[in-house]
Amino acid sequence: MTKQTKLMTALALNVLVIVLEVAGLATCWGCGFGRFFEFYTDDSNVLALVSSICYVVAAVLYLKDPEREIPHWVKVLRFCGSAVLMVTFLVVAFVLAPMAGMGGMGDMGGIETGSTGLLAGYRLMAWMNEFKYFHLFCPLLSLVSFIFFEDGKWLRKADIPYTWIFTLIYGVILVILIIVGVVSGPYPFLMVRENPIFVSVLSVIGIFALIAFLGWGLWKLNQKFAVSKE
Repeated sequence: MTKQTKLMTALALNVLVIVLEVAGLATCWGCGFGRFFEFYTDDSNVLALVSSICYVVAAVLYLKDPEREIPHWVKVLRFCGSAVLMVTFLVVAFVLAPMAGMGGMGDMGGIETGSTGLLAGYRLMAWMNEFKYFHLFCPLLSLVSFIFFEDGKWLRKADIPYTWIFTLIYGVILVILIIVGVVSGPYPFLMVRENPIFVSVLSVIGIFALIAFLGWGLWKLNQKFAVSKE
């Protein structure tokens, strides 16, 4: 596949991500501004939306003037957007959906998660309202675009830590807000006031181990499949 074909495919996929992200935002905006930004899912999808918009603009400019390469910072931003969306996808797939199926999620942004059964949990967390956009479609489309079509020739191993920054900022702010009583969750494994200390510590370690592994893994896959040989 030529560099031009990869670029056009990545451009189309990022346009689709933008459309679906906007559809998801339109669906859930009624939950309230403050409540919206309480959730990592929503924040990570906003970052992904911004990264895709920047990529589309940069790609269009490149198509108009091939001498103008897509800036390194745009590629890093897409790297970060894809990484945080995969955190969302994997946490939903292996933690939140099973918990929802067991009725262990309570109220999630105004949606009651008291349904029982594993399939019911996945149906809720992967298909209801904005969840189908934020938990399923956008993460997978962003992943496919980044790994296979977005030329990461100038992405360096030193860029991997950038994928940790968003999660670190979110985690620090959220834990502080939980400790002072401004918010109570929103995720059961981050309820530091109710959970035993070891549960909170293990949750934080697990999340950052996940984002560190994803950053390295996405970089390796992008270098293997998407870097143009031209």
